[in-house]
Amino acid sequence: MISINIVTNTSKGDIYKKVALNTYPIISSEKIEDLVKTEDFVSFIKKKVHQNLVEHTSLYIIDEEGNTSILPVKDIIEN
Repeated sequence: MISINIVTNTSKGDIYKKVALNTYPIISSEKIEDLVKTEDFVSFIKKKVHQNLVEHTSLYIIDEEGNTSILPVKDIIEN
């Protein structure tokens, strides 16, 4: 089981460096490597992330063991 937040940079001077674009985390039982290759997931990300934000947006992933990883959205959309 993994939890995914879509995060992007905030404006300069803001208290936080990043903010989540999704209201609730995405929960999946699939491995992230498999999930990001699906047409449905890529389509969802393209709808959720405005084109102007793609370069500054990442997936913040937490697995069932509490390990975290970050995957740039541009890597998902371009593949």
